[in-house]
Amino acid sequence: MNVCGICDFRKKVSLGSLLITVSLIKVYKKLFKNAKTELQIITKKKLDKNIYSISKSFLFVQKVSIKSKIILNEKNFYFQKIKNDNITIHEQNSTIHLQKILKKYNFENELFFNIKTEKYIKNILKKIKFIKIAVSLKLSNKNRFGNAKLNVWYEFFNELQNDKTIFYLIGNNQYPKKFHKLKNIKIISNKLSLLNMLAYSKNCDFFLGNATGISTINLLNNRPYVIFKHPNHHPKIFKRELLNKKKLLFQTRNQLIINNYENKKILLKYYEKFKKL
Repeated sequence: MNVCGICDFRKKVSLGSLLITVSLIKVYKKLFKNAKTELQIITKKKLDKNIYSISKSFLFVQKVSIKSKIILNEKNFYFQKIKNDNITIHEQNSTIHLQKILKKYNFENELFFNIKTEKYIKNILKKIKFIKIAVSLKLSNKNRFGNAKLNVWYEFFNELQNDKTIFYLIGNNQYPKKFHKLKNIKIISNKLSLLNMLAYSKNCDFFLGNATGISTINLLNNRPYVIFKHPNHHPKIFKRELLNKKKLLFQTRNQLIINNYENKKILLKYYEKFKKL
């Protein structure tokens, strides 16, 4: 039996759905011990090289196929519901299946890249003796709904300039000049591939930021994080993801998704807590 996960990018490319699908491939690879694994990416356009690079970066994914439509193989096990050459967008972006199966089999929630990528970033971070905090902020010019409150973040960073901490701002965002002047900020943007940005995010001491594609890699790992989810962004979907509980089944006590706007008081609270861990 071969395990096949599908990412349908014909409407929209989603980094989050890719990472969730790959996590499920990893789980089913464990369940079907001798199974071969495949990630099938469905797209009508040329696939972004960053997405392809990430897709190929997992040792437990043995084959990545790029197709224009979903092609089923009777030898494959598909853990997604496929009907009329479609997977629902909600299911593709949902963590519900992953939550339930991790809990059922008591599997660890840990998504890791190939040894070369992990080692490269870990060696860079190891040389920094300060506390290392990954930050991903939502700053979209097209869809400003749910964008980060930059003044709050600036005040937070500014207050901590004399602490032994480096904040790694991860993502291809353009920040105001005052951010570049802060000595405790290192902006990780076009200098690195998206794959290496994700590796930075998951290997820092902990993560703070908005719910973004990049934050998904932290959601799918076991280090501390605080992720701010805009309260008016798909509230019904978010409530469904929680399965009538206060948090996702795989969240630990030091992993929080706050369904509210970010503010300096909360940022400082968890910064002080996490830096002692």
